[in-house]
This record gives sequence, C-alpha cells and structure tokens, in this order.
Amino acid sequence: MARKEVVDWAGKLRGSFLACRDMGHVWHPFTARYVDADRVYLRTLRCNRCKTERVQELSMTGLIFRSWYKYPDGYAAPDGTGHLLAEDRGSLRAESIVRYIEREQAKAGNR
Repeated sequence: MARKEVVDWAGKLRGSFLACRDMGHVWHPFTARYVDADRVYLRTLRCNRCKTERVQELSMTGLIFRSWYKYPDGYAAPDGTGHLLAEDRGSLRAESIVRYIEREQAKAGNR
C-alpha cells in the first residue's frame, strides 16, 4: 500500500507532472555547447510536457560522463519522502489513469 503522503501529493500534482511520473519524460534537445576548458560537451534535453531538464556532460566521442536533472517547482516529491517505493509509483499511475478516465467521460458528456 502506498504511503498516505504520496497518495495526497499525487492528488495535487499538476497533470503534466503526473503524466511524466506515470509514462516517463518526452525528451527533446534544448541546448548544447562545447566547454573548451574541460574538453566536454554540455547538452541539455528538456521534457516537452513537464519542462524538466536533463543535463549531460559528454566526452568528445559522445560518451556520457555524468548527468543530472533540473526539476520545475512542484515536480519533486515532498521533503522527507525519500525514494519512491513500487507501491508509491503505483499510486501515481492510478491517479493518472483516474484523471484520464474523468477527462474522457467529461468529453463524452459534452458531445
């Protein structure tokens, strides 16, 4: 069973954040530059849906040395939540599915 604080948080998450937590990010190139002093490329990918940024440091031959994320405000789990458990992730998916069904039902009612 998912933790109550995660279920509550999922219910308040913006739709785009919830979709990415459910199905994963939709990455697209955002910026890229060469850092001469370090002899590396810095590439930023950005999610079209939630605007999370994935920054990668790459070698001259394209090997990824390291990467990190920049999350928009409201995307991260509440402080103290720690690592999301399988049950927590399930509650995020369930919230996403319920919202989708409600949207579809609302559309059908407007026809």
